[in-house]
Amino acid sequence: MVNSKTAIEYLNEGESMKNKKILLAGIYHETHTFLDGLTKLEDCIIQKGDELFKSKGENSPRGGFMEVAEKNKLVLLI
Repeated sequence: MVNSKTAIEYLNEGESMKNKKILLAGIYHETHTFLDGLTKLEDCIIQKGDELFKSKGENSPRGGFMEVAEKNKLVLLI
């Protein structure tokens, strides 16, 4: 059996959790093979800075990440 740890378990080892900083960045792209055409840059939404915090509380990967970070008193770098 592989001994795996969650990111939070890893961060809890050694130093205290105080002053732990995590970079928040990502690219999300939903692809459908049944659609014609290509995704163009102008079809994309670019969010930066405080706009990223609008995802807080959402049922999304970013929203979940923010929830866990907040519960564990992590500082998010955006």
